Amino acid sequence: VYPAPEAMPIEDEVTEEPTPEPTPEPTLPENTYPVTFANVQSYTAGTFAPQSAPMYGFAVEEPAEGEKPAPIQLHHLSGVLRLAVKGDVTLASMTVAAEGKIAGTFLIDCKTGTLTAHEEAVNNITVVLPEGGLKLSATEATPIYVAVPAGEHGLYTITINSTEGEAMVVRYDSAKNPVKAGIVKEFGE
Repeated sequence: VYPAPEAMPIEDEVTEEPTPEPTPEPTLPENTYPVTFANVQSYTAGTFAPQSAPMYGFAVEEPAEGEKPAPIQLHHLSGVLRLAVKGDVTLASMTVAAEGKIAGTFLIDCKTGTLTAHEEAVNNITVVLPEGGLKLSATEATPIYVAVPAGEHGLYTITINSTEGEAMVVRYDSAKNPVKAGIVKEFGE
C-alpha cells in the first residue's frame, strides 16, 4: 500500500557480549625465567650459530636507592658439541637427537643456575647447512659446532647425511660425561 502506514519504530535489541576474562600469565617461582635454546641452528664456519648459546646473569645484591646497580655475574647455560668431519663428500643434512630435551623453552633459576626443560621443549636439533650442501675436504677436517644445554640428557645420536645418500652416525652418552657449561665437547675426526 502506498503511502505506507505510519512506520512503527523498530527497537534494536541490544545484546552485550560478555567480556572474556583475561588469561592469567603463568606464575613462575621467584628468580625463575624462561630461556630458549634453538632447535634449528645454522652452520657457521668456525663457531656455533648466533644466538644459540644463551647465558644468564643476576645482580649479586640490590643497590640502595640512588646507588649504581650492582655488577652482574654472567654464566653459560650451554656447552658446545664439536664434530670434525672430512671426506670427499658434500653434506646434505645434520640432526642432533637426545633421549632428554635439548631445545625449546627451559626455565632458569637465576640464583641457583638450575635449568629445567619446559613441557614444550624437544629432544632434537636440526643443523641447517649451506644451500647445495657443505662440501668437505678429503684431507682437512671441517668442524661443525652445535650448542646444547649443559647437563645430562642421556644418549645423543648425531646423524650426518651426504648428498650421495651416505650416512654417518655418532653416539655420545652424556650420562657418563655430561655436557659442561661453557665447554666445547670435541669429537675426533
